[in-house]
Formats: sequence, structure tokens, C-alpha cells
Amino acid sequence: MTFAADTCQKIDEKKLDTKKINFTDEAHFHLDGFVNKQNYRIYGTEKLEIRTKPLHPERVTVWAGMNSKGIIGPQFIDGKKTIYGEVYNEILKQAIPEAHSKGFVDGYIRQQDGAPAHRTKANLDLIHESFDDRVIAKGCPARFKKGTDWPPYSPDLNPMNYYMWGSVKDKVYKKRPKTIPELKDKIKRVMEETPESELESMCNNFEKRLRLTISKKGEHIEDILH
Repeated sequence: MTFAADTCQKIDEKKLDTKKINFTDEAHFHLDGFVNKQNYRIYGTEKLEIRTKPLHPERVTVWAGMNSKGIIGPQFIDGKKTIYGEVYNEILKQAIPEAHSKGFVDGYIRQQDGAPAHRTKANLDLIHESFDDRVIAKGCPARFKKGTDWPPYSPDLNPMNYYMWGSVKDKVYKKRPKTIPELKDKIKRVMEETPESELESMCNNFEKRLRLTISKKGEHIEDILH
């Protein structure tokens, strides 16, 4: 069994209430609605057709959290700014009080992936202060002897990755935003308007994916699910 599958097994054994997990993640939203930064070319049999996209399109990076009852955030990071430890620390200093104000801390679990910015000592300490052992994050068990590691390389497991970001982008880009402020406004409105039934469905799917990852020994599972 791979480390990822072994970690999933430890999470599954805790019998967590999936409705009370605060899943978190970041995503890039490009102003032109195009994810790939590089120009691409399409070659025909008789003539060359060239479609160009900006090499460095304007974009905004978005951090958000979700559980079965609501959204935390979104928070916006300047497209030119790299999310390193101090930037993520500022995100946490807004996100954790918001989670408290919405009642998403007591009895709730905090999840994050293993990105280096997420697991600095200062950031793990900040999360630990509010969530204690109710944390699924790489580095927490080693630092505090509490909580559970998040399986590495596991976008198949996080509802933010396997559903939320794609759903938000579909709705945001339906009518092309023309400016960064307009893009931010649309992202915020779409996320705020996500119905609770949809959030609950996303979270319920986590348990199924967790057990499927265990049975597949840590391999990606999207090809099976779709």
C-alpha cells in the first residue's frame, strides 16, 4: 500500500463526519478564461491555422474553503504574488476568524494540502490554536503528535478540486468578465450563491473517494469515477 493509500486508511479509520470538514484550496482564474498560459497552434492538412492566447494573461489567485453548510472566503491574491508562507499566513488570519464567526470551528475539522506555504511552523501553529487535533494537514502529526496527514498528490479527494473550482469557473466564464474587479465580483457572487444541497453533495462524495483510493492503493481514481 502506498503512503497516500495508507494515509487515506488512517483518515477513514477516524470515522470523520464529512459534513464537518472545512476543505480548502487555491485556484487561478484568468481574465480570458483560458487556463493554459502557453500559446498553442492547430495544424490543418492544407493550411496552418494559428490561434493565440496571451503568454502572460491577467489573472487572480483565489483561496477559499467550504463545508456542507457554507463557504469561507473567497480571498483574492494578486496574480503576480506567489503564495509563500507569509502570504498564506495573512490568508489564515482572515479565514480562521471568519470560520469562527460562521460557527465552522468548534466540532469542525480543518483540511489543507501539503503545499510548502501551508506547512510552515507559523501556519501550522495558527491552525492548531483553533482546531487542535481536528486537522488533516501534512506536517501536523509530526509537529504536534495530533491530527492526520493529508495524502500527497490527491486532487481526487478534495471537493474544491474535483467539483467546486470547475463549477465556479463554468458559471463565471459564461459571460466573460472584462476586468479583474469584475472577475473577482463574479467569483464571489457565484460562490456565495452555491446552494447548501450542492455543498452537502460534494462533501458526501469525499468518503466514497477516500475508500476508492484505498482500494486502488493510492492511484488516481477520476478515470474510474467518470
